[in-house]
Amino acid sequence: MLKAVFSGYMTRDPEIVHREIRNGKERLIVRFAIAHNKHWYDQDGKLKKKTTYLELSAFGSDAKYVSDYLREGSYIAGLAGIENSKYEKQGVTVNTYAFPVLEIEAPKLNRDSNGSDAPPHTSRGSVGGIDDEIPF
Repeated sequence: MLKAVFSGYMTRDPEIVHREIRNGKERLIVRFAIAHNKHWYDQDGKLKKKTTYLELSAFGSDAKYVSDYLREGSYIAGLAGIENSKYEKQGVTVNTYAFPVLEIEAPKLNRDSNGSDAPPHTSRGSVGGIDDEIPF
């Protein structure tokens, strides 16, 4: 699997796209988007700016943390997989990419929805530790 490091600020509140209780344990899938700003000077000395947007999906304990503590404007960093798929639309092949979160770093500089400090969070593992098939 290809992997990419990501960091940025959330562009909207996280969205829970799947929730189920299996064997008494809650399983979540959460989608969220981040933006990363890049600044540089061109050869003429002019400041250039570019913003990159990335849609990500978190699973398991990472999804729980993101949905409970992070909101639009929260800073988040981590490692995501890069998954490619293709489909045909009106005779044209369309490539799409998915970015499942593998690791998250959320330092203690974010606030939860009540204005309290969110606890720092670090995960290490495969797709939030879910061993079963991902339901999409």
